[in-house]
Amino acid sequence: MIRPYITILKDSFHEAFASRVLWILLVVSTLLLCALVPLALREQRASQLRLDSVRDWPALVTHISQDAQSDAASPGKRIWQLAGDDFRRTITDATRKEKPEDLSRDMVFRLLGELNKVLQDRKLYDKASWAGVELDQKTLDLVQKGIDKLSQPEVLLLNRQLLKAAFPAEIANVPDEELVFSYWGHTIGSPLPVSRKLAEPIISQVLGQVMNFFVGAIGVFVAILVTAPIIPQMFEAGAIDLLLSKPVARPLVFLVKFFGGCAFILLNGGYFIVGLWAIMGFRFGLWNNSLLLCIPLFLFLFAIYYSVSAFAAVLWKNSIVSIVITILFWAACFTVGSAKGIIEQLFVNPTQIVNVVPAGDSLLVVNQTGDFQEWRAGAWETVMKPQKRSPSPFAAGPVLVGPVYDPVHKRLLYMYRSQPRRFGLFGPSTTLMEAVWSGGSWKQTVGPTPPAGASWLFLGPQDEVITVTASGVFRLQDQEESGPKETKILGFTIPTGGSGPYEALGPKPPLKLSDLFSAAMDAESGDLVVYSSGTVLYLRRDKTGHYVRGPEHKLEDAGEVAALALAGKHILVAQQDGRVLVLGADDLKTQKTLQPAGKSEPYVAAATPNGRWFAVLFHDGKLALLDAEGNVQTRLGGAISAMSFEGNDKLLVADRTTRLTEYRPGSLEIASRRQPALDALQATYRYVILPFYTVFPKPGELGNVVNYVLTDQKTVVPDRPTTSDLRQARQKLDIAGPIYSSLAFIAVMLAISCYYVSRADF
Repeated sequence: MIRPYITILKDSFHEAFASRVLWILLVVSTLLLCALVPLALREQRASQLRLDSVRDWPALVTHISQDAQSDAASPGKRIWQLAGDDFRRTITDATRKEKPEDLSRDMVFRLLGELNKVLQDRKLYDKASWAGVELDQKTLDLVQKGIDKLSQPEVLLLNRQLLKAAFPAEIANVPDEELVFSYWGHTIGSPLPVSRKLAEPIISQVLGQVMNFFVGAIGVFVAILVTAPIIPQMFEAGAIDLLLSKPVARPLVFLVKFFGGCAFILLNGGYFIVGLWAIMGFRFGLWNNSLLLCIPLFLFLFAIYYSVSAFAAVLWKNSIVSIVITILFWAACFTVGSAKGIIEQLFVNPTQIVNVVPAGDSLLVVNQTGDFQEWRAGAWETVMKPQKRSPSPFAAGPVLVGPVYDPVHKRLLYMYRSQPRRFGLFGPSTTLMEAVWSGGSWKQTVGPTPPAGASWLFLGPQDEVITVTASGVFRLQDQEESGPKETKILGFTIPTGGSGPYEALGPKPPLKLSDLFSAAMDAESGDLVVYSSGTVLYLRRDKTGHYVRGPEHKLEDAGEVAALALAGKHILVAQQDGRVLVLGADDLKTQKTLQPAGKSEPYVAAATPNGRWFAVLFHDGKLALLDAEGNVQTRLGGAISAMSFEGNDKLLVADRTTRLTEYRPGSLEIASRRQPALDALQATYRYVILPFYTVFPKPGELGNVVNYVLTDQKTVVPDRPTTSDLRQARQKLDIAGPIYSSLAFIAVMLAISCYYVSRADF
């Protein structure tokens, strides 16, 4: 009984093998793979500074200029002495500029070139110049070895470490390793200032895009063209009579022909993907076995379109009609998906609450557009517009830091932090905004320029505004404390000690954190915890309000970034891979590890002031509520977009775009709920577009599934697929939906086709 179907299946394979297009594509795939074989990726020790190695060029110029004019030995003076005339002339020219942007790109490139020459000089280190600089153990080991005994790569490493130690606020804490692409042994372009570990997610994303284009788009389209005649040929005179003369069931004959047609994409796509997997392993050192899972995914994608082609072939028995119907089906899927995406980006997502801000007697929320809103008369009313917006609804704007409410001055303070620009001239810029309640509305003004590397904003236990930067902690002073608001050197605002708007609170020696560090404050003690590239550092607040270094611990298998919460005797560290660690605040030892939301990235972590409750909100919309010991008490939702604690007994949760619910943390009893009525467009979207889209097949979104398989990331930042700042709002990818709806669609199409075949008179 089975033998006739096996024979038909073999015939389908033979038809695929006999196809000239198949062999042409196999030859093209082979040529592409052969062209990729000479491409290699190797990791080497970083040898130079680059544009993005310097976080703040104006401040670095200022620092070196001041040191050069001093009689005391210092790192800046040593660089001034060793650098060439062009370097000194450029520094002198820069001191005459009025504005930061007057430090031209040409000036920066000249300074960069001279600094890289200084890096190669064995005379850079002398004991007197670096006497006041705290050096790490790795640098001290190189110094103790003897400068004359160091190899040239070791000299470059030593001098890089010396510059990073001398200018922690100006020079970014970049990796000591860099990646180099080569082709036939020849270097391609400039080395990338990242380690292999940091580059792997980016390479996986690029690989996913390549796969979606070559296999998912071109491969599937060509496969439809080649396989379209298979089923119509089955109904030709003579062929159908021969098949039906055997003891076979018509629906099974059709299904065998259908799955036999899938042999084309299985052979061609599988060949290309396996070859790419081998090249990535042998030449790049990245053995990503998830790449092999793309073979069944692309076979599934082909089956969606082929089910339409086969259905058209059964009805009209014409390969041209089958191709045209399949193209029209693709156009329909594209139109439905695009319409939903445009409506979401233009009308739904901008109104989504992304931040909840208790502000004295008021409760404010911030939506994705950046508007500050307050609940009035059963609706969210905009009370303040942002001064910095995203350049378009489809792009990611600056990160909103804060806001914090200062009850003493009845003001909101928040910062806009630009996204780090790879190979940009300047590092991430930060703008402080101040909003004061006046005359029945909030009036916002631009505040004092934050210190370089400012990234976190807190309200201290004495209602002082604390700014945490990559190099230290600062307090925003009142006008009467700070005197003149601006201290200008080279035309730049330089916050220094207590003479400017920001008072330095330590610690000493300065911190050396990455641009993407995280921080959290204990609301009652004012202690801080910071996380940078896998290292956790506790900063204790002394009686004078200054910060001193506490315990420091390097976490095993830790990511670059994390979300933090600190209260009482516990620290919560939500890792980028979804793991949540509970650390002891006294020794930073891990007390518990859990994963309450799979591998989703965390968005924000928070704690009640008394340390009784902790909460972590993940970018996939799930929220985990934990007690002080790290036991998960409950998991909420799948569409939560913001959360915050207000005091010790209120948990504020935003979901369903604009709904805000107040819970009692212990019992999760609902204390109040603010939910505006849906307008006509929102109602149409929720009750018409979403249900229709849910059941409609979504082959175009299987590319998201491929990216998820390769990267394990369920969320992406629009227009910035490689950003690592967890505070940036992300778009949740639907992974299961496209698979279930498309699988149901294939089943329905095949069932209808089988029914027609069984009833038709051939």
